[in-house]
Amino acid sequence: MSPETGQIRVEAKFCEELHMAMTSSKDDGGTIYPSGGAVSGSSSSSFIGKTLKIDGDLSSDENVTIEGKVKGKIKATSLVTIGVEGSVDAEIKAREVRILGHATGHIEATHRLEIVAGGHFTGDIQSEKIVIQEGAIFKGNINMEDKPKPFSISDKGSGGTNPTQK
Repeated sequence: MSPETGQIRVEAKFCEELHMAMTSSKDDGGTIYPSGGAVSGSSSSSFIGKTLKIDGDLSSDENVTIEGKVKGKIKATSLVTIGVEGSVDAEIKAREVRILGHATGHIEATHRLEIVAGGHFTGDIQSEKIVIQEGAIFKGNINMEDKPKPFSISDKGSGGTNPTQK
């Protein structure tokens, strides 16, 4: 408390964390999903707004939230969230994928894929863990037998492998 003003100074980071805690939900895996975005283990994220259209390849080492339109390939080492306003027609390779909007294509999620209530996905899924909530729409194939291999953004080719694996 400042003796001159009688006000308490609150650090900005604390305010951000408090706001996130008040406007977010946690899944049982410890991932925090704030309103309008997503955070999973990474403190930085990229946001593709609803007026942005991308036709091509997208790669990222941070969380990606898509509220616009993306057509092509998406490769991310962290979480890809297709927001409520998002529309994606792509081959997606990521650690985690969360669908709240509309998506078509092929998804390889090395850790987890979730289609939430209201989310739509048409295509093929390959993932270790899959959650399809009541009210979500899915049409396609699921493969949980062949575990997707971890990869990094710098990997060449379609599959990619983690150099620490043998």
